[in-house]
Amino acid sequence: MLTALGAEQAVETLHWSHRVEIGRAALRQEMGPTTRFFAFRVAVEPCVGRRLDALDAVIETAARHRPVTPLRHVRPDIFNAVFDSIWRAQNASQVVTHFDDAELNRLGLYYQQVENIRHFVQLEDDAWSELSVLDGDPGRLGPEDFAQLRSVLQRARFYNHIIALISSEEVEGAKALTIAIPARQGPRIAGVCAPL
Repeated sequence: MLTALGAEQAVETLHWSHRVEIGRAALRQEMGPTTRFFAFRVAVEPCVGRRLDALDAVIETAARHRPVTPLRHVRPDIFNAVFDSIWRAQNASQVVTHFDDAELNRLGLYYQQVENIRHFVQLEDDAWSELSVLDGDPGRLGPEDFAQLRSVLQRARFYNHIIALISSEEVEGAKALTIAIPARQGPRIAGVCAPL
């Protein structure tokens, strides 16, 4: 009887060990593109800040009824999806409960921040949609528009900062989980850093 129980336990342990390895590999694959986005947002934070400074100058110049060069493509290419469907599936199937505590804690923190950053990215996307009204001739806008844009600009600054801050923490979290940090996205970064 004890031998049968021991054999059953050994089979169960082997089963979960196999499932954990498969789950870990799937999570690494999911974390790769998401971590790439985080590294990108850390790299472009100062460029986005400069773009917001430039838009601030445009708003103030146009609000004083001074001529402003028409703008194109105010909105930078800074948005990406962040993924957590594999994490959710591994949780639902109870696989993650078989990870060791330290790894599970790191993964849990990483994915909690994925949810947080998704929220801020949506808010930032909304702010940039509003700032896109500056495309074309900003001189066509009225005083109420400029008042609104000043407020939106401040929100966009906050979102840029908080997203970069969380992204930096996520890159460090990924390193602690031995996730390879993807190569920098040179052309995309250059596009975001280009002047208006």
